[in-house]
Amino acid sequence: LPEITVVAFLISFTTLIPVLFFSGLTHTNEGYASYAHMGLGRKAGMATGFIYILYSVLVLPNIIMFLSSFLFPFTGIAKNYEIFFYILFPVIYLILIFIPLSRGLAWSLKPIVILGMIEIGSIIAISLFMLTTGKGSLKPQFSILSGNFWDGVIIGILMFSGGGSGIFLKRDAEETIGEIKIPLIYSYALTGFALILGSFAVTRFLGNNMGDFGSDPLILFQYLGQYGGSAIIIFFIALLIISGFNLTL
Repeated sequence: LPEITVVAFLISFTTLIPVLFFSGLTHTNEGYASYAHMGLGRKAGMATGFIYILYSVLVLPNIIMFLSSFLFPFTGIAKNYEIFFYILFPVIYLILIFIPLSRGLAWSLKPIVILGMIEIGSIIAISLFMLTTGKGSLKPQFSILSGNFWDGVIIGILMFSGGGSGIFLKRDAEETIGEIKIPLIYSYALTGFALILGSFAVTRFLGNNMGDFGSDPLILFQYLGQYGGSAIIIFFIALLIISGFNLTL
């Protein structure tokens, strides 16, 4: 897991290079569509734009379904009433999303920054806890020729996707052309640090139980629960909601 995360981080940086290049040439909040247009032509730009329209339509229901699948097992709601949960939760979620959006762009950025700092800080804190309490070995145990290794790298690359999301706000920012590069690099490096640290921490904490984690990632709750009980589960659920809420915004 740690080696996969490091390799995925390095490979994913190549997707950030064109973002850094084009951000030094133009002010735009059209994002990747405008960059594809500038680099590959009008048709590529239009195709990229349509992909983002499709993504925008699907991302909100996907996030809601993802969060619901985690929340429902811990709510204690009887199975006969689960339909009410799956209706009530999306309604509450959409209302909470609408509140900052209705106040405008500048106001919406405030919860994004605050929740993002909480999310990164929490990941680093729980990772340090797992590193100090775990007893597993961190000696490299992988083969770069293994199919499983590269399957993991492909999934790992998805962890670092969206590194250039800040460019969508570029035209509305006060920075001059080219200054957006530095925050993009900082944000990518901080994300990489948090996730690489987390991968080492999980490996150290679970040790020989990593096989169980591979088949059921939620097993991590069970082992962490030995230290913090139900508070750990509540902590992770809150973190999932914060992450999903931030991504939606």
